[in-house]
Amino acid sequence: MDVADSDHHASDELELPEESRQLLRQLLHGESVPAGTPGLADLIGLGVAVREDFSGLYVVSDVSHTRRRLHSTERAAIARHLLRMQQVEDLFKTLETSSASASSGVDYMDTMERANAALTKALHSATSHIWTAQPLSRKEKYLAVTVERDIDILRRGIELRTIYQDSARGRRWEREYVKAVSEHGAIVRTLAGDFMRIILVDSREAMVADHREDTPSRYKAFHVTHPGMVAFIRRVYEQQWDRATPWVGTFGRADEATVTNARQRAILRKLEDGKTLQQIAPALGVSVTTVNGDIKELYRATDTTNHFGLGIWWASSPERKMV
Repeated sequence: MDVADSDHHASDELELPEESRQLLRQLLHGESVPAGTPGLADLIGLGVAVREDFSGLYVVSDVSHTRRRLHSTERAAIARHLLRMQQVEDLFKTLETSSASASSGVDYMDTMERANAALTKALHSATSHIWTAQPLSRKEKYLAVTVERDIDILRRGIELRTIYQDSARGRRWEREYVKAVSEHGAIVRTLAGDFMRIILVDSREAMVADHREDTPSRYKAFHVTHPGMVAFIRRVYEQQWDRATPWVGTFGRADEATVTNARQRAILRKLEDGKTLQQIAPALGVSVTTVNGDIKELYRATDTTNHFGLGIWWASSPERKMV
């Protein structure tokens, strides 16, 4: 019996026939036997009988050592089977998760890499339109790459709409991006208040931010393909688009017929809700200094000197109904 056969026998069958048990008793009493003795092969397979070099006969091995070796072999086999059972469980959990995501039409992108991969695939498959709403400031190094991609999208005849925070007009690199894509047909608008981050492709799939925390994640998102959910997301986007104003100038200015501009009205609404300047600034994507500047301008325009007086003016102003 070769080593492989011995291991297989030892690991799969430990029940000894009676002749092997009788032979083991003889060996334990100090006897030695030649090769070919009935029942010897089973004892060799278990490792309890070994060949003496000088006589060529078989004698009993160190029983304690053999017991420890067999226990170790069995424990290793159990560990392998437990690991394989866990791998089977993990495999089916993955399949069930994938199946659930596919059937629900909502897939959670839990890393920036996954979100970017899904977005890239969606943008390349666009045939009609790509609508985006970007309430967060965009870094200069990313826009330098994005501008070429978006110009290529426009050259393919895809409609590109984008909503930015009103504060984006004050950032050079975002102005440069808007100028470049607008020259190729992109339509850009801005909103002064809070709005939802959305990327909508052909009204058949969408990427939306994870809003389960107080501050929506910049790097995690839900990829939505369920037709009903995508239709709802499109409606939300259209409502935001209708509230937005075309990108013009450096900052939003008050119309000649109004006292306030869109951002100032957003500030007044948040003050009305009891928000502090430190809470208002990040929500609008601007600095506290900018918010202070807008409030001082409102004091001058409304002939008031403090928040209380400004609040009284705002409470009766017809501009409260404006976006």
